[in-house]
Amino acid sequence: MSAINIHVLLVEDTVVAQIAQAALLEDLGCTVTLASTGREAIEKTQQGQNYEIIFMDLGLPDVDALTVTESILANYENHHKVSPPIIALTAHAYESLKTQCLSAGMSDFLAKPLTAHVAQAMLEKY
Repeated sequence: MSAINIHVLLVEDTVVAQIAQAALLEDLGCTVTLASTGREAIEKTQQGQNYEIIFMDLGLPDVDALTVTESILANYENHHKVSPPIIALTAHAYESLKTQCLSAGMSDFLAKPLTAHVAQAMLEKY
């Protein structure tokens, strides 16, 4: 299955990771919008752009990713829109952290690094 025409919001504060993950997603046919902070991610989702999926780094510098997720989901709900799946990306794949992410409304939880195989599987799943 091809990921062509899927618009992705990639929330990642590390420039090297942004470049690598964006290139990987673009190679899968996605259109990628970047957000470097939690506040920027919230703003981008409030600007009317429809994202089919959001990949959310958990180590953001300004706002906790769980708070960002809850804010994004509340905004979609307040506007009576279906929210895109939000996929947690972390270098710290602890079961307790996964539980927190899913409780905050995230759809899935992935350990870094994001690989083409795993990204393709998430795009197909959601």
